[in-house]
Amino acid sequence: AEADVPYAAIGRAVSIKVDAYKDRNFGGTVSAVNPAIDPNSRSATVEALIENGDNALRAGMFISANITREGGTPGVFVPKAAVAADPTTQSYRVFVIQDGLAHLKVVQLGNEEGDFQQILSGLTGDETVATSNLDQLFEGAKVVS
Repeated sequence: AEADVPYAAIGRAVSIKVDAYKDRNFGGTVSAVNPAIDPNSRSATVEALIENGDNALRAGMFISANITREGGTPGVFVPKAAVAADPTTQSYRVFVIQDGLAHLKVVQLGNEEGDFQQILSGLTGDETVATSNLDQLFEGAKVVS
């Protein structure tokens, strides 16, 4: 899910469960993270190198993967490019895109993780945010994706 993207970092541990081996876990590490989010599924592609010395894992098997969140900060994260400083009010703002319109949200910032910024208040985590042309957006502006 999009909210999990900040935890998908190269080198993080991955645990794999396979339907065919219900009593066995496979381990590995994240080897690549596609920076693009799929607009339909709101997910990102993550590649991992999995330990498979006995060749038990086969192409086409259904798996469940969990990325270890150790060292990560829980919460709502958005790309840093989505956050704009407002010097007039000394606050930070994010434009949420809903039904093709931009809506201004004032947010409180938390920690940074890589290219992502934690949002402590102002967003729920289910929103779609604008990441470009922020200086041209205003409340109610039409947005074409």
